[in-house]
Amino acid sequence: MRVLVFGAFDLLHLGHIRFLKWCARLGEVHVGLATDELVADYKRQPIQSYEMRKAALIELPWVHQVLRKTCHDAKPLIRQVDPQLIVAGSDWYDSELLGGYLASIQTGIGYLEDHDIGLVFYPNDRLISTTKILEAVRERL
Repeated sequence: MRVLVFGAFDLLHLGHIRFLKWCARLGEVHVGLATDELVADYKRQPIQSYEMRKAALIELPWVHQVLRKTCHDAKPLIRQVDPQLIVAGSDWYDSELLGGYLASIQTGIGYLEDHDIGLVFYPNDRLISTTKILEAVRERL
């Protein structure tokens, strides 16, 4: 089974590793890795370059492939990977946020159903995040 995930994966940390390892239990993990420009558009300028983030992900035994995600529209990567599942963090698992997640990858439930793609949520505890790491670094400086 092919599993597709999306993200910036900036400052690869334990939360990312747990997420990707969990996804690998579901199938072959393909990562739609946001480019530096895309991350800056929706979040902030990434700390690590696209190439550094990609190199770190490729080193993980649970990651089968890393693909360049250049825009919010995930449909080109969905067509390329032809996944059976898309996995997102459970922090998106509420009807309002789910709509936001699907809008962020410019798909909808209907699109996923039409292409026989399941949407699964990783039980994310949100105790670890790049944002929290950056905040801790700022506090110590």
